[in-house]
Amino acid sequence: MARPKDLPKDIIVKIRQLYGNNNITQTELSLQFGVSQSTICKIINHDIHKKAECLQLCGAAAVRLGLKY
Repeated sequence: MARPKDLPKDIIVKIRQLYGNNNITQTELSLQFGVSQSTICKIINHDIHKKAECLQLCGAAAVRLGLKY
């Protein structure tokens, strides 16, 4: 199994997308990506790899939140 900190950013994002958009279990994801179920849980809950996804707001969304670009 791969070590959690060695996973590339694109895999982290893919795991979160698959779990959020589909009826797939953490165990199935762990088998698919070669990490433990507890690692999948930590990735999904942003306990590790917190900066893997970077939310960028622009246009009307940024204005509503009072963000300056």
